[in-house]
Amino acid sequence: VLSNVDCHTDASRIVERIHAALQEPISGQDWAIHLSVSIGLSFSTAKRESAEELIEMADQAMYREKRNRRADAAEARHRLQ
Repeated sequence: VLSNVDCHTDASRIVERIHAALQEPISGQDWAIHLSVSIGLSFSTAKRESAEELIEMADQAMYREKRNRRADAAEARHRLQ
């Protein structure tokens, strides 16, 4: 959970750094592990959503991303009325 992220661009940069860090396999003498990650993002600017609601929206975005078979970030943008 990230707090005090000023904009979508900041969160996207963090996601890119996580993906870049996982590009290199973890290896031993006779083995290597290749990792990928699906990351779900949710944003709240009005601070009306609870932490649980934001986590649920991020979780839905992550599973949507998994269904798309991409190891990338999906966003759940809550439209404020």
